Amino acid sequence: MNKIFIFLALTFLGLNNIKAHTFVSKASGGWSTASTWTITVVTGTATNTTPGNLDNVIINPGHSVSLSANASSFKSLVISATATLATASKQIWAYGNMTNNGTITGNPIITFRQNSTFSSSTPYTNTGDWYIREGNLTIASGVTVSRNSSMW
Repeated sequence: MNKIFIFLALTFLGLNNIKAHTFVSKASGGWSTASTWTITVVTGTATNTTPGNLDNVIINPGHSVSLSANASSFKSLVISATATLATASKQIWAYGNMTNNGTITGNPIITFRQNSTFSSSTPYTNTGDWYIREGNLTIASGVTVSRNSSMW
């Protein structure tokens, strides 16, 4: 019984200490490259050097961030005006909202993993598949999304 209590207590403490960080681009570069990002730590110290599914991501104006691997993830993503997310048709996992005020290239496969809102200040065309898992996807009012492939 004591072992179960200790396990549950450590699990709770461990999960309670998971904090989202904000990753803001400081230069153009790779998504998986630490030197691309400035990290704002919520509490404690950052345990990751590149964005993950608990993290908020902002790509600053004039910066281009390139995906080099499938399943890059974020809690929220803002692509600023004149900024670019170059996806090379890689897969993106969105665990929250995705806002495009710049450019997304490469027709990514986007999997929305929780309740999410997609918004874009410009019409958005994507030929990559969109998947909606574990929640709902809301397309913000006034957004035009052109798709030539599947939405699941």
